[in-house]
Order: sequence, then structure tokens, then C-alpha cells
Amino acid sequence: MQTNFLILTVLAMALVGYVVARRTAYAYVTFGTRQHSLPTHYGYMVALWCALPVLALLILWKLAEPSLIN
Repeated sequence: MQTNFLILTVLAMALVGYVVARRTAYAYVTFGTRQHSLPTHYGYMVALWCALPVLALLILWKLAEPSLIN
């Protein structure tokens, strides 16, 4: 699989997660529930939790790939 395609897919999934989490947080505010942080902060956290682990594994794989395959 192409690395560029994988990175774009992960970033697209992080963007979708950001939008969904932010809209969910705004929905809770609409119902009058008090939140600790701003709704965009919840979106940022979901995006980071989606993207960072996958990108870290991808970097580790790219570093270790030559020695593992040979």
C-alpha cells in the first residue's frame, strides 16, 4: 500500500472524527449540559487519538522495515 494514500486516509479519518466529536459536544451544550472544555477541544482530542497512534506505528514500521524484510 502506498504510504501517501495511508497517510491521507488516516488524516481524513481524523478530520471526520474531529467533526463528529465537535458536533456531539455542541449538541450537549444545546441541551444545557455544562462541559469542562470548549466543544472544539473535544474535536481536537478525538482527532489526535485517531491520528497519532497510527502515524507513530507507520513511522516505526518505515524505520524497521528494511531490517525486518532482509
